[in-house]
This record gives sequence, C-alpha cells and structure tokens, in this order.
Amino acid sequence: MHSILGASPFQFTAGTRCAQDIVEVPSTLMEYYAWDPKMLRKFAKHHRTNEPLPRSLSDRLSQSRFMFSGLELESQLFYNHADQYLCGAGPYVKDYPELFDALGAMDRDISSIPSPERPFAMARFTHAIGYAGQYYSYMWSKAIASDLWNRHFADDPLSREAGEHYRASMLSRGGSEPPRQMVERVLGGPVDLSPMLDAFANGSFGAERGR
Repeated sequence: MHSILGASPFQFTAGTRCAQDIVEVPSTLMEYYAWDPKMLRKFAKHHRTNEPLPRSLSDRLSQSRFMFSGLELESQLFYNHADQYLCGAGPYVKDYPELFDALGAMDRDISSIPSPERPFAMARFTHAIGYAGQYYSYMWSKAIASDLWNRHFADDPLSREAGEHYRASMLSRGGSEPPRQMVERVLGGPVDLSPMLDAFANGSFGAERGR
C-alpha cells in the first residue's frame, strides 16, 4: 500500500524507500484493522451462512492477542538493546562466548522471567543484520501507529476523510520529506506516547479505542 499510493517525484524516494524510523508505520497500522471488532465482523463470516462473527466472539478474539503482551514488550526491549550494543560504540568483544555473556546479562536485566545464562533468543533475531542499529524503529512505529489510530481511525476505521488525510500527508510522500515533518503533519502535532504506554500497562496494546 505504501508503494501503490506513492506519489514521490523520484523513484528512489517512493513508497517504502523512506527513513527506517517510519517504514513500519503502515503495516503496524493495518494490524489495528485486522483485530478491530468492527472490522472483523465485516470480513470474518461463516463459510456457509455468511453470518458475521458474533460480537462476543470477535471481542474475545481481539482480546486474546493481548495475552502475554508484557513479555512481548520485554522481548522487543531486549532486541532493541542488543541491536544498539552490536552496532553501537560499545566495548569490543573478542569472541562469541564473551558476546553472548554480555547479551545474557542484558537479557537478565530486562526480563521478568529467569532466562538462560546465554540468550538463545538471539538465534532468531534475524533483523540484527538488515536493520543494523535501527531496530528501535519497530517500537517507534508502534508509537506512531497507535497515536494515528487513536486520533483518526478508532471511531471510524473506514473514514474516507481520515484515509485521504493519511494518504496525502504521509503515504504518498515516501521518503521525499523528513520523517518528522510527515509524522507531525498526519498527526497534527508531535507523537503522543501515552496511548501506547497506557495500553502496555493494562495489557491491551492495540485496543486502546478500537472497540
């Protein structure tokens, strides 16, 4: 969608060819649509009767994704810290054992659940290569998408006015403008972190007002 709606004057600044800080915003925003009860009942229908998903079931389904959201946040924080450690100006490590000892200590500082001496989670941290020091953009994109959803789409996910504003202010611009400029234009001001932080605190990230 980011590329399809791109209207940048240059190919190399079109669509997802933008700053890493905002490249995940469109896909993160779409997660709200996939789990919003109002949207679920529009496409999740019985294969024979075409009856929409009952409200009680769609609500339970939407709430199920928030189980263990705290642990997911801890996992993301570990990846963020590990990414900065691997790509930053931290202390040089001589070998893999020393590296994994350092990451293990980092994991134990963050995790609320006892973890192995050496964090095997790094074995599945595939973005450590492609993002290289920019993995923080996932959490930053969640903050932007959360604020964007709450300001413009939570009450009416299919609002044409809000959709056109989002397209014109951000999606169509690609990487042709500074990311902060685009984000503040589409939001109407600086990013408000409180919806995302409140949702993490009460275990309902992604459902702030999407009910």
